[in-house]
Amino acid sequence: MDARIKPDYTGIRVPVLAIYQAQLPFEDVVKQYDIRTEDELAALRQEHAATRAMYTRWQRDLLAAVPAARIVELPGASLFMFLSNEADIIRDLRGFARSPD
Repeated sequence: MDARIKPDYTGIRVPVLAIYQAQLPFEDVVKQYDIRTEDELAALRQEHAATRAMYTRWQRDLLAAVPAARIVELPGASLFMFLSNEADIIRDLRGFARSPD
């Protein structure tokens, strides 16, 4: 998926639950790598900030078109959240399905 594309959410007329991976704090991300130079650290910091900006933009765009959308961020989730955070996904889906909206 091209992160630069802005989906048209304006036609959505049903309740929305959007589940995202939540980024770990930068300090925790650094621990996962063998950083050897200041340039490597700067590149990792830049990538971390760019990813956060992308997630923020996606969430902002969704909420602008669907103000009642429910957004959940799962810290430490993998791309396959239904595997890495199965209990969280089930809990949030059940809660969403029970909500009156």
